[in-house]
Amino acid sequence: MRYPSRPTKDLYELPPEALLTPDEAADLLRMTATALRQRRCRGEPPAFLKNGFVIRYRKGEVDAFMLGDDDTTPPGYGAVQLDQATANG
Repeated sequence: MRYPSRPTKDLYELPPEALLTPDEAADLLRMTATALRQRRCRGEPPAFLKNGFVIRYRKGEVDAFMLGDDDTTPPGYGAVQLDQATANG
């Protein structure tokens, strides 16, 4: 089941730890969800979280990527399992 995306104007007001769907992250990045998926498959930033088949992006990671701060995502980062990410912070 797909959930509707939040309006783009509301996404800008979310805190950095908020989790975004791929469609929402793509909206913020002004790219298609397909282009974002291709970046993810190539191991390119922004970093993402994965729990089974569910993909989410932290808004802070998306913001850093938009600002060109690639230092937040080391090369070859891969997916972070959602349960590990929440346990660490």
